[in-house]
Amino acid sequence: MNADLAFVLLLLAAAIAMFVRNRPRMDVVALMMTGVVQHASAGTD
Repeated sequence: MNADLAFVLLLLAAAIAMFVRNRPRMDVVALMMTGVVQHASAGTD
């Protein structure tokens, strides 16, 4: 498992944990997903 996959899975697990607790903060989820998109697009040339 490379670092990119670990990063994305960690953010996904954090988002799932917030939804399981039934207290998702939409701003935090949006920031996390923005981070995923930026991280993914930075890897493509």
